[in-house]
Amino acid sequence: MLTLKAMLRFFEMVSRLKMNFHKSKMVGIETSNSWVSRFTKVLNCQIMTIPFTYLGMSVAANYKF
Repeated sequence: MLTLKAMLRFFEMVSRLKMNFHKSKMVGIETSNSWVSRFTKVLNCQIMTIPFTYLGMSVAANYKF
């Protein structure tokens, strides 16, 4: 996770675009809540839960086709 954060910081320096980690959210899939909370502390972002909406569409764990 520290490597990912370093890569994102490098992207910021190269592209001169600013990553807003306070607005970013992370969701864990097949992962324990303790791991997700550790990662969110490293990246300084929020925890998101399933189901959630993305661009106005609902994203859920179990869709039946």
